[in-house]
Amino acid sequence: MYDEISYIINSPIELSSIQLAGGETTHSGLTIPVTFSISSGSPTHYKLSEDLSGIDTAEWLAWNDEITYTFSTVGEKTIYAKLKNDTYESQVVSSTITITQQVTSVIVGFNNENNESVLTTVSNGDTINQVK
Repeated sequence: MYDEISYIINSPIELSSIQLAGGETTHSGLTIPVTFSISSGSPTHYKLSEDLSGIDTAEWLAWNDEITYTFSTVGEKTIYAKLKNDTYESQVVSSTITITQQVTSVIVGFNNENNESVLTTVSNGDTINQVK
């Protein structure tokens, strides 16, 4: 009588690169999609950090198909990424993108005391007045 032994064999994770916001060099808005280019292995978790020295202390998050990252400020940003499965961790890769403020416009119309139409447009904090 023999006992059966089962083995789970995980392949090493090889992370080739990451793509931010579909490969854009500039993105309007603080939240971006992150796409991983994996050469081999199947990840169970990922971590992202804006600081290379912080990647080791960043929290491992469960792998999913729609990974996003949210920045707190605008400007040129670099994201560092790492993957793992039950056995292996990948090397760290990075990608850089420029984050700009999302454009917000508000148009308000009203009549002034001379019964003239006044159109006020506010776009990213700039106010433009027109009398029609």
